[in-house]
Amino acid sequence: MSNRLPAIRPLPLTMLALFALLVCKSAGIVYAATALLQSATDGKSDGRAPAAPGDSVRASDALTGLPARLAPSPAGPATSQGKPGAAPASAQPPASDEHELADELARQRQELALRSPAADARDDVLNTAQSRLQQKLDDLAQRQKAVDSAESRRADVDAETWTNLAKMYEAMAPKSAAGIFDVTEPRLLVNIVDHMNVRKAAAILAVMQPERARIATQMLALSQSNARPAPVASGESAAQTAAAKPATDVQSPTGQ
Repeated sequence: MSNRLPAIRPLPLTMLALFALLVCKSAGIVYAATALLQSATDGKSDGRAPAAPGDSVRASDALTGLPARLAPSPAGPATSQGKPGAAPASAQPPASDEHELADELARQRQELALRSPAADARDDVLNTAQSRLQQKLDDLAQRQKAVDSAESRRADVDAETWTNLAKMYEAMAPKSAAGIFDVTEPRLLVNIVDHMNVRKAAAILAVMQPERARIATQMLALSQSNARPAPVASGESAAQTAAAKPATDVQSPTGQ
């Protein structure tokens, strides 16, 4: 029947921080996987069999983007028969194109090699940030646990205090207890009555001042429904007052 405020818990904030960490980690994994896939594709292209001069030009255009004007026009087998004085075909242009292709592939491998340390550095930064965030979350959880424990101990002490006060007033004569309740602060009065035996509390309310008994009854009803007690209006009807308070002419069990 006690009116307590709920403890503040950081669970939504913890879940949001873990979700942001998961997104950052996933982005780093996707970037590293893309770099590895590109490196594997370049390695496979290095192991292909030598192609004809025309095929090497097309492969160079597809893989490295070299302009097609660098490729020599395909020539058939060089023969000197039937063409006196004709010079034999030279194999230098195809070899030059293959060297350019090899240089371009080597350059791409070098770029990938430079990107790998950068990706490793980003992973290290993400791992460090994850460790720090996890440490902060652990510290926050420990502090919340300590706060909850302190709140629980304080609630137990408060409950014991109110129970002892209630027992003290239960042991008094109803009329004597009513005289004290008539001048007690309303919220304090409600907390005491809230921990008292129902029959003994009713006997005390019966001999209290009508207005004070009405206020106590109204605040008790509001506290039991977990609502904040509303200010008492001064212009209430006599019927509402009679319904909220027991009759004042009822004698207490002790006859006082």
